[in-house]
Amino acid sequence: MRMHQMGIVAAILHGLTSGVALAQEASTPKPASAAGIFQHMQTPMPDGPFSSWPENGRAAAVRGVLEGCTFLSVMLLDNYRGPDVASRPGIDALVRACMVQKMPNDWPDRSDNQKREVQEYSIAKSADPNFPDPEMIFKPSNR
Repeated sequence: MRMHQMGIVAAILHGLTSGVALAQEASTPKPASAAGIFQHMQTPMPDGPFSSWPENGRAAAVRGVLEGCTFLSVMLLDNYRGPDVASRPGIDALVRACMVQKMPNDWPDRSDNQKREVQEYSIAKSADPNFPDPEMIFKPSNR
């Protein structure tokens, strides 16, 4: 990974307490490898709707999914060779798409993350017309 991209990832991880961020590559991840990342989370995501999750474990579970999405997005970005100007918004769009896919449908931050994903993807796409669509990488959730 380029040093510039590592700085972007560090900045994104630092600012993720209230939101989500992202990363990207030109090929779609294999479902088994993506699933493996989330199977080994330190704080597993509870089953069921977000509203049924224990209050005292919600933040840790969301943070765990965020870390998994960020890790997966960084892996994808490692192979990205487009303009650096597309990297940061591309990372953000990918992480947000992953979060929306992984989190239950009643997650309170779902709508905001979907909107921000579209905005960030638009920025990345304008910098690199070949930047892959996060929705093609992270299919919408059926949860």
